[in-house]
Amino acid sequence: MLTISDQWLQSVQLTEQEARIELALTLLRAGRISFEQAQELLGMETLDFLVLLDRHGIQLDYEVADLEHDIATLQRLRQL
Repeated sequence: MLTISDQWLQSVQLTEQEARIELALTLLRAGRISFEQAQELLGMETLDFLVLLDRHGIQLDYEVADLEHDIATLQRLRQL
């Protein structure tokens, strides 16, 4: 568990949520965490997280292989 003091946050003029956002987006951009991990870190719903990414100019790398994987997953789920 990472702990950041309120004093430090005040010194850099960030709220706790802003610090979380900076951490999550930095790690996401660097490829160190996935979309889902960043979303979980921030405790955001998917649509809200997508809006946040757009506001920060972050585009998702969603390629044909990702689409094919998602379609296969949906087809498997439909059979359950």
